[in-house]
Amino acid sequence: MSLPKMLSIGHVSWDTFPEGQGVKTPGGAAAFATVTALRHGIDAYIVTAAGPDYPFNEVALPEAWSIVKSAVTTTFEARYDADGVRHQRLIARSPSIALTDLPEEWRNPDILFIGPLTQELPPDCLSWFAPRVSCVVPQGWCRTWDEPLPAQVRVNPKPPVGIATGWDICVVSEHEARDDTLHDWLAVADHVAVTRGERGATVYRRGDLRGVHIPAATHIQDAGTETTGAGDVFAAAMAISYANGAGIIESAHDASEWAARSTTAPGWHGI
Repeated sequence: MSLPKMLSIGHVSWDTFPEGQGVKTPGGAAAFATVTALRHGIDAYIVTAAGPDYPFNEVALPEAWSIVKSAVTTTFEARYDADGVRHQRLIARSPSIALTDLPEEWRNPDILFIGPLTQELPPDCLSWFAPRVSCVVPQGWCRTWDEPLPAQVRVNPKPPVGIATGWDICVVSEHEARDDTLHDWLAVADHVAVTRGERGATVYRRGDLRGVHIPAATHIQDAGTETTGAGDVFAAAMAISYANGAGIIESAHDASEWAARSTTAPGWHGI
């Protein structure tokens, strides 16, 4: 095994919709990040937990995977209300991921991307690594649910207790980083990007409430038609650009372009 240039960790998933008549779409922040890195021409590796039904070959070559075997793949059912807010049910969950599930050769990546979906990683897992650039999409640490499954997912807009605070980049949606919780999120990372859908994003430096607006790339034809995973693509592209020497604002503008292009086709086919 070779040292990865980018390592992504977190559950991959199946996404379903009540009106979808049983159709499942593969997803997961770690999968979207891996595809984004590969299409930047970067070697990318992924650690996850999943069942045998997931289309691993669509994401990366077999040698790029380290998989905690599971009878099921994490599965969500999602619906959107009139305001565009997503409501989820957790249908199935793969096992958690431990430090011992990581090949030792992969523990010091150039770029580390952490994208939990169902609290499958401890919120202080940054201490497992010594990356050059670290990026977290922490939404999965904000989710709670009752057992047994299936169950409705609840979202806590505050950072989880015990989250590491040494991240280079943290990307959250405006539904987590609200006016009453933004200050808490700014303590998590040197740079926090709050995604706002078709209204773009806002980038904040640690502790500074004066954000910089990043417009959405609305000039791209068909942008916004398939939005699942766009925030994950934004985060991965931002980390990659930053690792390649761009300033944080330039990196966010690059990320906006990549995220917009990702929404022109289902899944990761627009990336």
